Amino acid sequence: MTTFAYPNIRPSSQQWSLENFTAIYQSPFNARITTADRDGEHWKIAMAYADLIDMNRRLLTAFLFSLNGSQHRFTVRDFAFVRAGVGGGAPTVSGAGQTGKTLNIANGPTSTTGWLLAGDQIGVAGLLHSVDADVDTDGGGLAAISVSPRIFIPPNNGASVEIDAPTNSFVLDVPSVIVATKSPARSQVSFSALSSVQ
Repeated sequence: MTTFAYPNIRPSSQQWSLENFTAIYQSPFNARITTADRDGEHWKIAMAYADLIDMNRRLLTAFLFSLNGSQHRFTVRDFAFVRAGVGGGAPTVSGAGQTGKTLNIANGPTSTTGWLLAGDQIGVAGLLHSVDADVDTDGGGLAAISVSPRIFIPPNNGASVEIDAPTNSFVLDVPSVIVATKSPARSQVSFSALSSVQ
């Protein structure tokens, strides 16, 4: 298995969905609803290209075909993402063994209000996380980031945290890529994939 970087070809449309496994049970006797929070939430993406010129069609289809169905992995960013927070610094993971809904970081800019804002994205250890609440840094450049999906595999202490163009690792969820030729010079391409690191 090899992990490849996705080519920088912006899709006509993309859909990122956070899949979760929350269980819902409704009693047949009194209609009361109970829920159970279960681990395993992950990203799913669907990308479509409506009018690819021949050069980009060749580049994209060659890349997708080289994945050999679901054998290989690829990293891709959310092409619509633009950070709203002020950003800055060179953030890293602060502390080993972190899992769950909070990531502690170091090496952010000092005493910065609105460093990241709710809805921003970060990337660490091959996974993209959405920021759940505004984040300020303290006088030492430290911060705690509330994230979704939760962290299942603890990143290494000191690992880089990407805040400008975070990516996520994916695998094609079905071994097929749809290519429709509109004309000799124009094509439509679509595919879907699941997060490959959970």
